[in-house]
Amino acid sequence: MRATTTVVLNLGMGVESSAILVRWLFEPETRWFPLRKLIVLTAQVGDEGRRTHDLMEQVIYPLLRQHRIRTVQVARGGPSQNDGIVILDDTRDPTTCFTAGHYTLRQELLAAGTVPQYASGKRRCSLKFKGWPLDTWLDQALGKRRFVQVMGFAADEPERIAKDTSFATVQRATRYPLAEWGWERQRCEGYLLQITGERWEKSCCSYCPFAMSGSHLTVRFRADHQAAVDALLVEFVAMALNPRMSLFKSRTLRSDVERDGNTAALARFSAALDAHPWAVYRVRRVFYAPGVADRKVEALEVGDRASIDRTLHRYAGEASADIDVDGDFRRAHMTRRDPNSTTYPQVEHLLTIAPATVADKSRKRFDGAWAKATSPYIQQALI
Repeated sequence: MRATTTVVLNLGMGVESSAILVRWLFEPETRWFPLRKLIVLTAQVGDEGRRTHDLMEQVIYPLLRQHRIRTVQVARGGPSQNDGIVILDDTRDPTTCFTAGHYTLRQELLAAGTVPQYASGKRRCSLKFKGWPLDTWLDQALGKRRFVQVMGFAADEPERIAKDTSFATVQRATRYPLAEWGWERQRCEGYLLQITGERWEKSCCSYCPFAMSGSHLTVRFRADHQAAVDALLVEFVAMALNPRMSLFKSRTLRSDVERDGNTAALARFSAALDAHPWAVYRVRRVFYAPGVADRKVEALEVGDRASIDRTLHRYAGEASADIDVDGDFRRAHMTRRDPNSTTYPQVEHLLTIAPATVADKSRKRFDGAWAKATSPYIQQALI
């Protein structure tokens, strides 16, 4: 690829991509292009760690300003691709790292009542909040021009490199400097410490179950109680609708924070729950096979926490349904699934209460599927 071709570095703000950029600037012989051809591109998801934000503004951005490198930050414009992207910054003098994003992953999770999902070998959140905004900006800004996209995959990640290489086109060539240099993550960390004097933190959202272990998150939460509150709220809302929807597969984030003894963060979270508007939600599910289901969520009433708790009891009393109490969770089961049944479809119908963040939502096919699945039975009247 000619030296005049545009080079786009995907700066994820973490160890690997930052090490590439810093080495290019301090060791010019390691790059094949003039800096005037470089674009540093970042997708802002929202809820990035405070330490990462500070490293960008205090270490990386001064270098980008010094070398007059075009720096672009983008974010999703909204939940739909029709909402497009928002260009948060496009400058050769970057000063502000817009880690707050625009339409954020946390907004999406709270509105859906779920936690980050991993399916078919892909992190859905990364594709939607990083991959798509980046690709959309490249299409808009570069059109049909050829470019080289540089990814921060380390030398010990051959599978990720092979997968990404398969997406190369005549327009988009790819390079992986860390693999070319034989650098793994530890080498990147050491290099950044040597050159900048700073230890880099892993870049990820404060509620990412993929990139951060529970211990890493709890360490972050000791210094940032609001990040803990934000993450705990995502998990709480999801688990109110589905007790199996904890942030981690075999445990809850809250249990990690409790074990860590972070009473300040827990107290702040408890206060946030009390201050938040709450809702009674009707949650119905149709199961077509083990692990395959459609869900419909509807907010029935909104109010303060105490009044919504009383409302749940009223609804449950009218339906002669018991209320299951599980810590801070309250659920009234109107129709329970038989966990031992192998006959499908199966249905589940419950009322629950949670902070009023979840939008009414279902697939178009849900009402028909529900009617078909419940028709053989005498169901309690829906509220």
